[in-house]
Amino acid sequence: MIRKDKGNNGSVPHKINVMVTKRVREEARKHFNCSTLEGGELENQGGKGTALAHWEKRLFENEGMTGATTQNSVFSRMTLALMEDTGWYKVDYSLAEPLHWGENMGCLFAKNSCKAWMSFQRSAKETIAPFCDILDSPSEGKHTKCTVDHRSVAICNLGEYTAPLPVEYQYFEFLPGIAMPQNYGGTVALADYCPYFQALTWTKAGKQVRGSTCRFGENTPVQENNYGMEYYGKTATCVEQGSHWSKTKCGVKWIARDWGSGCYNHLCDNSGLWIVIEGYKYRCFHKGQILDVRVQNQDGWDFRGSIVCPACKEVCYERRNLCPAEIKPPPANSQPSPVISEVTCAAIQNHGTSSILYINMLFVLALSL
Repeated sequence: MIRKDKGNNGSVPHKINVMVTKRVREEARKHFNCSTLEGGELENQGGKGTALAHWEKRLFENEGMTGATTQNSVFSRMTLALMEDTGWYKVDYSLAEPLHWGENMGCLFAKNSCKAWMSFQRSAKETIAPFCDILDSPSEGKHTKCTVDHRSVAICNLGEYTAPLPVEYQYFEFLPGIAMPQNYGGTVALADYCPYFQALTWTKAGKQVRGSTCRFGENTPVQENNYGMEYYGKTATCVEQGSHWSKTKCGVKWIARDWGSGCYNHLCDNSGLWIVIEGYKYRCFHKGQILDVRVQNQDGWDFRGSIVCPACKEVCYERRNLCPAEIKPPPANSQPSPVISEVTCAAIQNHGTSSILYINMLFVLALSL
């Protein structure tokens, strides 16, 4: 099926192709919470074997049957529904992996351009996530966020192209300090150049250092650079940070220049979501709750920072039906009080008594311009 939607700039038509079968229609409507969807939108870009052969990247970002793998690929109920509708397969939907991109975002998200979504959200004074419009300043460091599924630290993949993008993919009339905003878009062309938060690879001196997926232990920062007390492993999840993290010892202060999110150990039980830092358990009572953290590691460094609680249901996928009602404000004295001990300052060498050092690591996105 081919349909013409209202263009991204208000008057430019944008042709889309839709897979219209019974179960695909049911799953698309259920996933996006949009009862008027005809079916599942197919990719309209790419060469032979990509266009019309995959789900639309703008709408199904990390679904395994989109035309490019960018991060944390999953095979969702949408793909299983298509397999069942062919008549060639019997499928077990209990084995489908959760797709969080676009989940319950409604018809505005599912049937329009990302510009329409961003414009509406801005007018309502709401976040434009999962899309973004962040241009990092080289002098201020990188501001990271979390991917939609909270599996990875991410950065806005908005970048500059050498020429204006096609009119239907021009999403910005204005960007601070930018003379040619029509040259800017997301680095993933198959996603209709929509900018969004994408997992990244940290590099130093042009060499890959580590990835940003939380559940891979090999992505753990080296100890001396782990200013946010991050943890990477099978029980880790991405959580946003509320402030720059720092570590202090004997008058020496190190500040992480790049900040905004990090990977942390977490627990899900009947009482809700817990974030675990240096063995201390911090309970999240509601989405947006700020947890001020001050802990000391075994080497005597005093770490300080804050994290922003996600909703229990956003992180505790397998127990989301057991997440308790949110409590606002949180009960008094409900968080741990870590022990901070005196430190023998003779252990600090080769530093001034009041040094403030900044650490900055470069990054590359999974897909570049």
